[in-house]
Amino acid sequence: MNTQREGYLLKKYLGEEAIKGLRQCNAYIAGGAITALFSGQKIRDWDIYFRTKEDCEKAVTWFGINGVLANETDTSKSYKLGKQEKPYQLIVLPDLFGDPADIFKCYDFTVCMGAYQFFADPALQHTEGFVFGEDFFKHIGQRRLVFHTGTMFPICSMLRVMKYIKSGFYITGMEILKIGLSVHSLKINTYADLRRQLQGIDTAFLADLTTQMKDDEPLGAKEYIKEQFLTMMDDFVSQHYEHLTAGDGEDGVEP
Repeated sequence: MNTQREGYLLKKYLGEEAIKGLRQCNAYIAGGAITALFSGQKIRDWDIYFRTKEDCEKAVTWFGINGVLANETDTSKSYKLGKQEKPYQLIVLPDLFGDPADIFKCYDFTVCMGAYQFFADPALQHTEGFVFGEDFFKHIGQRRLVFHTGTMFPICSMLRVMKYIKSGFYITGMEILKIGLSVHSLKINTYADLRRQLQGIDTAFLADLTTQMKDDEPLGAKEYIKEQFLTMMDDFVSQHYEHLTAGDGEDGVEP
């Protein structure tokens, strides 16, 4: 398949300065931005992944010097760079280091399994370009959400379903059932365990709530009790989002 046009648009949107930094650390763009590029949607941000810890550290240093840190979670560091409006989100979770094929195994939906990789070594630039999962184009074309049960953050996937539906995708009842069973199989014993799940993709709007669940905070080590957390969540929503109308949540996800 000829993806020359999409490659050109990707680099145009990223900007020359960002590309320079990405090449220096052999990084690659994956996930939502690639999905948006091939489905005619607006790119909201850039999720940047790395093959090794060393590559990640190079990127953190480079973006720290050339950009401004805008947001930080357990899994990512987001930077603003120059006049670019879209944040560059560096995925710093060690479990998500590896080649694109390794990362796809951790993703939740097949329509997210696309990447564009950069390389610092000029001798390797012939391999620079797109990488796709087996069913990426099929399910993009069908506007169909197919859930991958190997995902790391199935709780976040429930929120992401809402975002994708608003972008014109659909999901069957069987796929919803797969998400529910994946969530049910999670081992969440403490609030720190729950925090790790809620700190996945697309849950930045929960940052104030999850901060109190850190390992080094009193709540973090406590036993997770569902009823207690649901009360906490209701209080959090009433304090932070009672002024919002439906659909005004972070990234189009209703609180």
